[in-house]
Amino acid sequence: MPAACRAPALSIQIHKLENLLDAVIFKRTPRGVVLTPKGSRILTLSQVVLREARVLLASRLAAEEEPAGPLHVGALPTLGPYLLPQVIRPLRARFPKLRFVLSEDRSEKLAGQLASGEIDAALACDTGDGGALAQEPLFFEPFVPPGTTVPPPRRTSRTAIR
Repeated sequence: MPAACRAPALSIQIHKLENLLDAVIFKRTPRGVVLTPKGSRILTLSQVVLREARVLLASRLAAEEEPAGPLHVGALPTLGPYLLPQVIRPLRARFPKLRFVLSEDRSEKLAGQLASGEIDAALACDTGDGGALAQEPLFFEPFVPPGTTVPPPRRTSRTAIR
């Protein structure tokens, strides 16, 4: 839902934020307004804060009632078909009111969709976003040159669904 705010009031609030952060967020030009590099980083972090605030509110509601409705999950095409069934089955058993909406894409696109709130979770590679997104490593797959003998994988601890 868009916020109702008049342009002068918005300009004042942006100016106050720039003073507080000691950073220029927007560059004003005769053609309009352009986000500065610092402004872009501030926007990214602000989106993370807003997303986490939504998570906080949702967790408060979840404590009152069972999670229900759509859960949008994105995955790499090389991971989704193998890992998502192992994740979805126990979640579906524990939270039968959840409806899973699945999609596939590249890690960079999934990270963007997470940041914008289009999806709620993703199975993807680390995109090097500087910690803007919460990450939980599932496994490590070392590069092995062709023709190299590889020992069988060791069992590691499992990530639990809480």
